[in-house]
Amino acid sequence: MAGKELIQKQKLQLIQLMQLLKQVENCVNSSQKSMFQTIDDHRDYIHTIFQKAVTYNISIFQQSSHDGSALTITIKLLKAIYDRVSAVLNSVEGGVDNLVNKLTEQMCMPMTEYVKSFKAEMTIGMCPRLLVALEDMREAAKDGRLELEQTRKKVRVAEERKIEALNMLKESEDRIKNMKQHLGFFTDDKKESAGHYTRNKLLAPQEDQTKDDKLLWELLKKKRTCQRPESPFGPDELLPVGTSTKHQKPTRGKPSMVTQRTITRSYTKNKMHSLDALLPLNSSPSVTTKRLARKHVAR
Repeated sequence: MAGKELIQKQKLQLIQLMQLLKQVENCVNSSQKSMFQTIDDHRDYIHTIFQKAVTYNISIFQQSSHDGSALTITIKLLKAIYDRVSAVLNSVEGGVDNLVNKLTEQMCMPMTEYVKSFKAEMTIGMCPRLLVALEDMREAAKDGRLELEQTRKKVRVAEERKIEALNMLKESEDRIKNMKQHLGFFTDDKKESAGHYTRNKLLAPQEDQTKDDKLLWELLKKKRTCQRPESPFGPDELLPVGTSTKHQKPTRGKPSMVTQRTITRSYTKNKMHSLDALLPLNSSPSVTTKRLARKHVAR
């Protein structure tokens, strides 16, 4: 806007200068014409006066008795005065004409050239180029402002994303911290459980061994009850077992020591035979107990 206002102002100044030059030209031309007209008027007036003077002198000399030499001298004198006055008027007219010509050549024509150059300068000179450059700079500044605004928006978005990423990182760190705490608690619980399990594992075999032994002896007792051992004296000579001994009576007398030893040896052999059958080599009591339990259930 300032550049356009400057150009408009220069145009107005140029127009005013041209108007001033035209006024000077018109004034000079009018003054020249007026001066020339005044000189012509004075010349005509002087010429008329001299004509009257000559006519008056001629008439006077014709009426007088003097000779014509005085008239001739008077006419020559008037003519010389007229010629001199005419020369002065012509010189004044020539001086005015020369002054006007010099004024035209030395002032009006340079001013006209200056106006033309000034007009060309306003049209294609430095000022328009500066204005074009200024307009380009304004457009570049506008584009720069737009780019700066876009960059600020991008920076703002990047900062928001950075803040979100930091928040997510903080949440992740909190989660990791909580997970580490839970993992520590779980590890402690696991260690405690492993300790309890180890202690239980150390104590369990003894308890299991005791239970297996008890179960084995119970099964052996049941088997002895269900399967009576053979007696060298026959089935009727077997010793009574359980509560039935109260109702049974011995059919024979008291056996001798040899008989008792024979019975004891036979019972011991049967017992060892049953133990060997129940407890095979390289087997645990628990496995044997389970086998006997399955056999008992099958029966």
